[in-house]
Amino acid sequence: MGTLSKNSRNIKGFTLIELIVVVAIISVLFVALVAIFNPTAQIEKTKNATRQQDFNQIRTALDTYINDKNCYPTAIPFGSAWSVGGTVYMQKVPEDPDCSGAKPSNCYVYETDGSSCPQWNILFSQMHQPIANTSQCVISSTCMPSGGIGSYNYCIVSGKMDCSFIASNPLPSPTVPAGYGGSGGTGGSGGGTPTPTPTPGQVNCSGNILSACSNGVCNVESASQCLQCGGSLPCYNDLICGGVKC
Repeated sequence: MGTLSKNSRNIKGFTLIELIVVVAIISVLFVALVAIFNPTAQIEKTKNATRQQDFNQIRTALDTYINDKNCYPTAIPFGSAWSVGGTVYMQKVPEDPDCSGAKPSNCYVYETDGSSCPQWNILFSQMHQPIANTSQCVISSTCMPSGGIGSYNYCIVSGKMDCSFIASNPLPSPTVPAGYGGSGGTGGSGGGTPTPTPTPGQVNCSGNILSACSNGVCNVESASQCLQCGGSLPCYNDLICGGVKC
């Protein structure tokens, strides 16, 4: 019995100090791994890659469009199908992964010369930093929109820009497509004032119920509302859905 008790006393578990040391080492290793891999930064890098891929796809569709029409479109339906007549240019025009009613400034922006037959366009996006080689928009300082470009720090250009037009006009306001929800957005939940529910054949655009094409692309109801006719709402040309003509 005496020998058994002595052996039992020699079998020891972890002491409190040893446990504290092990936990501290594990904590240090965990913090180091988080610092090295930085999951938030990895997510943002993935989103940035998506934005670049989106713009490459949209630019390809724009090149096809101008080859067909000898003009760039006056607007493109972010978040919706883009087709004209029997030609499908994109099954769905991509939208920024962070675009929502709560973050409208994250949505993509498309700018043209405002005419019915644009010969250039610019796509704007907000890249998250840090990202190499994409931290500046390709527009020169002499082609900066009046009021600047805000949080938009990445863009691509198609066609020959009209710097005088760009410099004398503000950057178009981003529009949150239906279905990109969030606080104050369309098609989502959250805070803000509820917006009306569109009926068949209509869609909610910027808080207003407007007539729409069969593919859900917003259009204005009268020429006085059309942006290119001097109004305040974006509109689409007659080829898209029988829209207004100035």
